[in-house]
Amino acid sequence: MLKTIKDGMEYMELWPEEPLLNPVFAEYRVKKMMKLGRLILPPFMVLMVLWSYIRGGGLHPEISFMLAMQDNLIITILCLIFLLSMPLQGYYWFGLRSKTPLNPKLLEFYAKTCARLGRQQAAAPDMLELVRLIRAGLKTLGSDFLKEL
Repeated sequence: MLKTIKDGMEYMELWPEEPLLNPVFAEYRVKKMMKLGRLILPPFMVLMVLWSYIRGGGLHPEISFMLAMQDNLIITILCLIFLLSMPLQGYYWFGLRSKTPLNPKLLEFYAKTCARLGRQQAAAPDMLELVRLIRAGLKTLGSDFLKEL
């Protein structure tokens, strides 16, 4: 499972932000949501702990932090674990997606692009191999070759 998450992180970073790929693949939209989650989740977690503290009576000067969190501590920890697992779920999805074999149409596109770039084709290409090929194609051929998708 950790290898899948690590592969997902690599796949997500390799995915090009090219507008021509958006209608064909969901990766860009998921990548965009993952980046948004990196910005939103940390303040939301702090807000959750603060809200739990306030709900426990933490604004009263005679109540200590642990006493204020006593009733809500387990629920707060479970919610924080759930929020921390959300990015891991996204990386896991990317990892599974990176190992997906190409369908016939993408396999044909892969073969044509390999021929145009003069690269050796992989025996059983997957989505990760396709992304690497697309990145190489964007550097040498420009974005026009993506219109064949």
